[in-house]
Amino acid sequence: MVDELGQATLCARLGECLECPEGMDCKGSRDLKLNLDAKTKSAALNRVEIFCSSYAYADTAACTSRVFCESHLDDMDCEHAPPELKAGFWSHSSQPLSVFKCKNELQCIGGKPTGSICASGREGRSCGFCMPNHFSNSLGQCTKCGDYDAIPAVVAMILLLLAIGVLGWQMGRKISKSSKQVI
Repeated sequence: MVDELGQATLCARLGECLECPEGMDCKGSRDLKLNLDAKTKSAALNRVEIFCSSYAYADTAACTSRVFCESHLDDMDCEHAPPELKAGFWSHSSQPLSVFKCKNELQCIGGKPTGSICASGREGRSCGFCMPNHFSNSLGQCTKCGDYDAIPAVVAMILLLLAIGVLGWQMGRKISKSSKQVI
């Protein structure tokens, strides 16, 4: 957020603009904007690299785009860092502050609402569904079905059809016997 002069407001610098929704981690810092076009993002990352290679940060891995944006409040490619989802919570990327609780922390792994927040093979609201051709496992993930997974279903279907056929044949015999006795 910027004021009428284009300066970052105190709210934007401190991350106190909105109450942090339940299930989110609001670090309250600044970072590069998520929706920068490729050319602008490349230029911004170059500025971050130059800043982080300066004398003050040359020997540390702690210098990130967040450190750069906190130090450069006038950089228009920076904004308030979006909150991140905690494990066990989900939100859609189009409405990142509308948070839903997941069935468990194994299904929703957390992270940036714009990234992959569902466990492997999961999709949908609150990561509640397995992707097509996947099945749920005990780790909260959904595992892709293999070709061999269809064999038990085919065998079961054949046995079921056989059982129905035998049952029908037996019932036909009984009906035929009882009709002979009546005549």
